[in-house]
Amino acid sequence: MKLSDHIKAKGLTEAEFGALIGVSQPMVNKYCNGKAVPRPPRIKEIEQVSGGDVTFSDWFNSEDVPA
Repeated sequence: MKLSDHIKAKGLTEAEFGALIGVSQPMVNKYCNGKAVPRPPRIKEIEQVSGGDVTFSDWFNSEDVPA
């Protein structure tokens, strides 16, 4: 699931989700719009906070990962 879809499904704002993971609303917006990709430790935190809705593999499509 995309982060933006998770945030919308839970009825949160980007600022509220950012507070849960310790980043600013502008950074959450960059994550949601594909302007930035979180580092692996932050991806793991997002996965935990989202209850597994947003996983590591959701950040990368199969074309981005070498075979």
